[in-house]
Amino acid sequence: MHIKHSEIQVPIDGTDPYINCKLDRKHLGEGLLEIIRAYNSGFVLAIDNEWGTGKTTFVKMWRQSLVNENYTTIYFNAWENDFQNEVIYVLLAELNNLKGSGEEKFSKVLENALPLLKRLFPLVLKHALSKAVGDDAIASVAESFGDYSIEELRKGLDSYKDQKKAIDSFKTSLQEYITEIDSDKPIIFIIDELDRCRPSYAVEVLERIKHIFDIPQVVFVLSIDKVQLGNAIKGAYGSESIDSNEYLRRFIDIEFRLPNPNISNFTRHLIDYFQIDTFFKSPERGQYRGFEYDSENFYKICLLIFENFKLSLRQIEKILGHVSIVIKTFRENHYVFPAPLLLLTYINLTHKKIYDEILEKRYSLQEFILAIEGMFRKIVTDENRRYFVFLLGQTLCLYYNHINGYHNKDLLIVKNKETNENDLLVKSNLDISENNIDLKNFIERFFVSFDYSDVGLNHLLSRISLLENIKIQK
Repeated sequence: MHIKHSEIQVPIDGTDPYINCKLDRKHLGEGLLEIIRAYNSGFVLAIDNEWGTGKTTFVKMWRQSLVNENYTTIYFNAWENDFQNEVIYVLLAELNNLKGSGEEKFSKVLENALPLLKRLFPLVLKHALSKAVGDDAIASVAESFGDYSIEELRKGLDSYKDQKKAIDSFKTSLQEYITEIDSDKPIIFIIDELDRCRPSYAVEVLERIKHIFDIPQVVFVLSIDKVQLGNAIKGAYGSESIDSNEYLRRFIDIEFRLPNPNISNFTRHLIDYFQIDTFFKSPERGQYRGFEYDSENFYKICLLIFENFKLSLRQIEKILGHVSIVIKTFRENHYVFPAPLLLLTYINLTHKKIYDEILEKRYSLQEFILAIEGMFRKIVTDENRRYFVFLLGQTLCLYYNHINGYHNKDLLIVKNKETNENDLLVKSNLDISENNIDLKNFIERFFVSFDYSDVGLNHLLSRISLLENIKIQK
């Protein structure tokens, strides 16, 4: 039983790194690889997508494809390292992991990096260099550094001429080190999760890349959400008036955006992964009439909600992971009502206030309709309207039983003595059929044709709120 999706395994044995990709993104990685081949001098590439769209997984698969093509790569999770105060320490430590035969040249890189550091407390410096190259290298660096004091260093940094010379010396030694590692192909330095870092750290990483690590044969790949990174930039400078897009153009040479994934394939994969269909299609459940369409209805409502609300992959995973827990609380002969189950799980995870109002029976029937329609209004089209009316109607009937008890439908639908027709006592703006006849038909089928008069929304709410015990399958 799974609650969340495990990290996709990326083969490192030379086989296709995209073999486990469920989003058909291999061709995107191949396109980016062609860019690297065509422009192998130093530049900065940004992969810009919102959080939860699968950027990190894609980047890891793409990185392995680069490794398979004999590119030297570095993967650096900035968010996991933003506790560090000095960005140069961290970036140099990552570069040193490539080491190869460049031990002597890397010591020279470190020596030239010293005047660029913000802080030179001796113990901190020694610890950082120990992590980077080992004690033997420290000895030679420290010897060449001598008794250079903090005060002398600050005076040097105050001089533009001295600082420019220090940067040039650092870049030259770094270029020599990079060339010795691989003289034919650029090094691909991937920086992930930068937009999740504290603002000052995120900005410093960008500044260091641009002004200090901007050399030929290093391609930086930033896996980011530009909107969130823009907010970090404004926070770092303490001003909402900063044009963050213009600011980022100074650092990013090429921008790439992952296209929207195939939600249908991803949803089908998660339904299988979380074993939701294992319950819906179980032989025991198949013995009961009326359950045969549960799997199909659940999948259709998933697509209706996921695609129209434009949920991220992470949100879809979270919703279906929660449904997989809820499913375990049902027995094979229980009504599940897949459509309201998914809708309420979505509301619970994304509109908590509305969910609590429903749970506590605070809405009248008309208020309930307005609350649900308020979420649907902007995404309903002529093509999907009938599905949304069905979803509203079935959930409304369950809510009716939830607040009014069973076997009393006079507050929802009543016989008109003049026309001898049933009149609906609530109004839906979502249903544009004459006199809400579509919604009325759904309600009548619920109470008459299928006789769900003894089932209320609490049948689902208690489970979605995790108030029912899980039935462990033996």
